[in-house]
Amino acid sequence: MTQRLLTVPIVIKSDVLPYTAPFHLGGQIGVHLSWTPTLGRWWCDLSEGWHLTMPFRLHSEIAAETRDTYVTQGGRPVAVDVVAELAGVRVATAVDLPLPVAHRIELSGALNVLESADRVDGRPSRARVLPTVGRVDRIRMISVAIGIPAEAPDGWIASQYLLGTAREYELCRSPVGVYTYPTAEGDEGDYREELLVVDLTCGR
Repeated sequence: MTQRLLTVPIVIKSDVLPYTAPFHLGGQIGVHLSWTPTLGRWWCDLSEGWHLTMPFRLHSEIAAETRDTYVTQGGRPVAVDVVAELAGVRVATAVDLPLPVAHRIELSGALNVLESADRVDGRPSRARVLPTVGRVDRIRMISVAIGIPAEAPDGWIASQYLLGTAREYELCRSPVGVYTYPTAEGDEGDYREELLVVDLTCGR
């Protein structure tokens, strides 16, 4: 049987990289992944319009005696935590209620790395989802401006990643760290955040 391979973009941020063992192109890493619609919007230009439809399962469907956890609003459940799974890629996310009949969710932008599967500080994982293990096919350092969008409506709005401000650098191996720094005079945004974006190829 032909093995199905799937390549997904994953983002390692400054609070995760220090606890991740160094890696290089062609090497293998294991990570715990998550995704939210907000990150899907903010990171939509990190990986050239990447999107993927994945089947999902409730936590209670994966492990016996596991209780499902819900997102509530006004005391009423409006979403439930699930695990999206495809070709060895496992992603912790949430799906709005009522659940879609097809039990599928569309992900976009990039996937967030919650933590490394093998933390270099030796601490046990806190993730509920099994790790995704794959081959490193591309490593990019991407610097993105953060601030209030120019077209934001009046009223309170949180700072966010600003579309069209990404600066990209190709790497052969993971750097020691990624950093946040003030923007230069005349540059868009209040500060810039470096993200490590890895193309991870998985299969089963």
